[in-house]
Amino acid sequence: MREGAEDSTLQELSQFVDVNQVTEEEARQYFADIGYDATDEEVAQFVRQQAESEVQNEVGAYTDLRMVDVDEVRSAYEALGLSRPTQADVNKLIGQYAETDLAGRAEENLPKAQFNSLQAQLEEFRQALENGGVPSDQIEQRIEEASTAVRAELEALGYTLDEDIGELRDDVAASEQRLLDQITANEEAGMTRDEAIQTAVNELATEFGVAQEDIFRRIGETEQSLNDRISGVETAVEDLGTQLGEVEASLLDRVQELEDAGIQRDDAIQSAVDDLAAELGTTREELLAEIGATEETLLQTVADTQAALETRITGVETAVLDRVQELEMLASADDALGTALGELATELCH
Repeated sequence: MREGAEDSTLQELSQFVDVNQVTEEEARQYFADIGYDATDEEVAQFVRQQAESEVQNEVGAYTDLRMVDVDEVRSAYEALGLSRPTQADVNKLIGQYAETDLAGRAEENLPKAQFNSLQAQLEEFRQALENGGVPSDQIEQRIEEASTAVRAELEALGYTLDEDIGELRDDVAASEQRLLDQITANEEAGMTRDEAIQTAVNELATEFGVAQEDIFRRIGETEQSLNDRISGVETAVEDLGTQLGEVEASLLDRVQELEDAGIQRDDAIQSAVDDLAAELGTTREELLAEIGATEETLLQTVADTQAALETRITGVETAVLDRVQELEMLASADDALGTALGELATELCH
């Protein structure tokens, strides 16, 4: 009796523990049953001593906020006025992401979903007419009239149907680079950054017959983010220009060092390019491409730099001698030379 009672007690205890403890394998299965691809960290949150039914409910609540199902997608489209989305457009928004993002995704896909829905309804209309005995030529005429009306309405909103692939193209979104170019042109014409953005967006909105807000939404920007983006590009370009200028200056300095060491200019340029490329971990061709030069243009740059330096030296010598002559009329030759050199040094330092 005692042994049998002990076995019964152990069995009851085991059952009690089993329903009040969730293992990693069980927690992972809860997620899998819902269709949620959980990370190890997410699974670990639900491994604990607690009633299995309670943990399952918690997992359901957790995933519900991070998954979007078919009913939620249909509701999102209905809230935007689309009651008959195609299954393909519904499936496009089903998935594992925050429910709070659904409305924005549905709005972004709405024009294409509307077009696809109309196309599907037109096909249903065609089938109904055929089944009702309407002549085929009348069917095609009605379908074409409806399609033309749909295209005209979409084009008025800045969308174009690509006949080749049967997809709707967002002409507003495709005009993003044109918008950026116009902003740059406006700034070059003297507008402030804010004025340049406002003017360019207004012009594009007028062209497509949509609101400013639609322009920003369809290019995925706000006025502030667009401003920040342009500023970021300008900074990157300036930094790149500085870096390339430093690389070119370093290259020319190296050429001069090698020439001073008695190496012919052509050989000095080749050696300097190879040395600097090795130092930067790149190739000769890539280095020259980065600074926008060839060995021939570098040769010309060195020659131009040397000619400019020689011209400046000649000018300095002439200025010194002229000043010495002026001062010699007032003082001794040694004093005149010293004064002239001192004046020149002060001038060159300013």
